[in-house]
Amino acid sequence: MENIRYLDLTRTSLLSGGVPPQLGNLSKLRHLGLGFMPDMYSTDISWLTHLQQLEYLHMERVNLNTVTDWPLVVNMIPSLKVLNLRGCSLQSANQSLAHLNLTKLEELLMELFLSSNCILLVLGGIKYLSLDGTYLDGPFPDALGAMTSLQELYFSENGNLATMTVDLKNLCELRLLLLADSLSNGNITEFIDKLPKCSSSTLTILSLDDNNITEELPNMMEHLTSLEWLALVNNSISGTISPSVLNLTSLESLLLSLNRLTS
Repeated sequence: MENIRYLDLTRTSLLSGGVPPQLGNLSKLRHLGLGFMPDMYSTDISWLTHLQQLEYLHMERVNLNTVTDWPLVVNMIPSLKVLNLRGCSLQSANQSLAHLNLTKLEELLMELFLSSNCILLVLGGIKYLSLDGTYLDGPFPDALGAMTSLQELYFSENGNLATMTVDLKNLCELRLLLLADSLSNGNITEFIDKLPKCSSSTLTILSLDDNNITEELPNMMEHLTSLEWLALVNNSISGTISPSVLNLTSLESLLLSLNRLTS
């Protein structure tokens, strides 16, 4: 099997227990899928550093709770484009994360307790970022505003701890933004003003459910011309539905239940 380039065992029972470090001998691997395998764990993932051609790594639900050097290991795979470590019980490693150099990474999926300045510093070329269940305590990193390749951001179910102070106006490729149950508080007018304002709008899905958002819907949403789905369920939005929302010609779904809106 030394010449194998694609190995995907996701959702199978072909392996159980510890991830065999012998996988590191498959030096030509470009794709490795080990996610959702029953009772899988690893206490040492240094074998991954031998896979210098690896572009896709899926280890979702593999227990890595004793692996403290995982950021350093990942940093030694220069070809990595997709990294899925969701549900791996990762330990926080804020200082190590700040030194990552994943210049080719396009998709990142993980859950982790993070500080506001630890990870987004190194993800300038990323297109898909999933940090659901991450529990970011404090403001979003300013570096988020410089991630101009970003197309989809998933940041939901984070315990209403984060604050959105960063300007997203230059994220012209952004088409999906899910921030349900994540923000500690927020003024809807201020938030909308931070969204992309590009000549060609691409944002089609925006979810801000369960975010303690207050005030009235702003009459300044005309720039969201491509918006098809807007969800603001269970906030504290008051007043009436503004004309700028009603005039969003691409809008197909508008979810406003459990607010304080009036007719």
